[in-house]
Parts: sequence; C-alpha cells; structure tokens
Amino acid sequence: MPGVCNLVTFLLSGGQRCVGTLAAPLVADRNADGFSARAGIEYAIAPTANLYATYTRGYKGPAVSSAAGVAFGVDPEKVDAYEIGAKLDLADRRVSLNVAGFINDFRDFQAQVFDPTLNGGLGTFRTGNASTLKTRGVEAEAVVRPFAGVSLSGGVTYLDTRYGNYNVSCYTGQTAAQGCTLPGPSFNAAGSPLIGASKWTTSLAANVDQPIGNDLKVFVNADWRYRSRFYYAINDPNTIQAGYSLVNATIGIGDIGDHARFSVFVRNLFDKRYAAAIFPGNFSAGQYVQTLPDAAFRRIGGAFEWRF
Repeated sequence: MPGVCNLVTFLLSGGQRCVGTLAAPLVADRNADGFSARAGIEYAIAPTANLYATYTRGYKGPAVSSAAGVAFGVDPEKVDAYEIGAKLDLADRRVSLNVAGFINDFRDFQAQVFDPTLNGGLGTFRTGNASTLKTRGVEAEAVVRPFAGVSLSGGVTYLDTRYGNYNVSCYTGQTAAQGCTLPGPSFNAAGSPLIGASKWTTSLAANVDQPIGNDLKVFVNADWRYRSRFYYAINDPNTIQAGYSLVNATIGIGDIGDHARFSVFVRNLFDKRYAAAIFPGNFSAGQYVQTLPDAAFRRIGGAFEWRF
C-alpha cells in the first residue's frame, strides 16, 4: 500500500467569526422532475486522427436560497450542450493536438446576484434564475514531446457568454441612462457577460525529467497561465477583475524509482495581486470590498516526498 510523506511550508493565519441565530426557523421546499442524456458520434479518419460530435442534455434540480432570513425559491436549470472537435496525434505521436468548438444553451440558469434590498438595506448575495444564458467558444491544446523526458504544452480558450432576460438589482451609482429603472430599482442584464467568465484564457507549460548518473534524476516544471478581465457582479464596472498572469516553477532531484524526492518551488513568481471576490461593502455607500486569496502572494518553499 503506497504512502506519501510531505514536508512543505507552513501558513499561519488569523481571523474572527461572528455567530448569530435566526429569530425564527426558515421552512421551505421545492421539487421538480427532470432528465439528462448524452449522445455522440466519432469518426476515425486515420489511426491517429479522430473527429467527434456530442450532444448533452443537462439538468440541475431546484433549490431554496436563504439570504438574510428570507427564503427564495430557485427553479431547476436545464442546458442543451453541443460540441464538435478533432483529436490528432502527429509525428509518430510526438505531437498531440486537440481542437473543439462548443455551444451551451441554458434555461433558468441558476446564478448569484447581489440584492441591496436585503439585510436591512445593507444588501447580500442570493441565488436567482436567469431566463436564458448562452455560452459558446473554441478551445485548443497541444502537447509536444521532442525528446524522452521532455514535454511542452499549451492551450488557449475563447469564451463568449451572454445572459438573456434577467432582471437584477442596479449596482451602486448606476443611472437611468445606464439601464437602471423603477420599480426596484432594477435593470435587465440581457447581453451582459457571465460572472467570473474571461473571454480569453491561455497556458504554457514545460516539464523536464532527466536521469543524472545511474541512480538519480532531476526534474524541472514551469508553467504560465493568463486570463483576461471578468466581472464579479453582473455588469458592475466596480467589480471588474483586470486580466492577470501567474507563473509557477519547481526544480528537484530524486531517485530513479521515485521512492524519494526533494524539490524547491515558487508559486506566483512575480507576486501578482488579484482578487478572489469583489463586492459592495456594508459600511458606507459606494464602498467595495476585495478579498485576496493566498495564491495572490508569492510563496517559496521546499518539499520532501518519500514513497513506501
């Protein structure tokens, strides 16, 4: 039975928690019937080249969203997903290429929205339904293996996302000219991009695993990832996360049988700051809060791994 012993860097964090009790219990229920299915076809144009097409019907059941002591019913979500693509192995399988195009049509898409009318006017997040959402895009990835123990890989994805009719609360400072209307106030988010969805994501990686002598080997891994800007709240320009890149690297040495390995690593080499969430604050009008994840800071450490 294999085992792993890891020695890594330690992280010390602090904080506080405030615990409250609802004045009265929330009681609600939702039920619905649904189905999911998948069909596909694949055609081999050569021993190392395949074309394929798939259709998937997806279903996510209903829910009850509880926010600030109020229960909201959430309708079931349904999606029709279409994908076509090709998978190729070239140059005696030293090069692999995968390309795919896809379209996803959602109905009653379950989405998070910020509702400023809740929590005594301070606002909070809750789950609601967008009548429709369409996502479409193209993704491609390649792997090149020029020598034994060396691989280079890369990928790129273009993603276009658009809500259909979806009435949500106006963001802080939004004017009538920007679509904020009464009653509510609310605005129709039709045409707005999906929260958290970047139009472009790309990645590059290199991996080297080479012997040195008869008993040892050295390994090196490096990767770069980029994503373009995206929203943390529907169409709210104050919640835009700008595009950013992250670089990670590892170098180490181990025995040929992979029983013991020692490595040093750096995560977020260039110490790039980015937010895990951006949302309106509860302290004053027009204030926004950003939360930063641990990965938004450079981390350097070492690891020892022993397998038995």
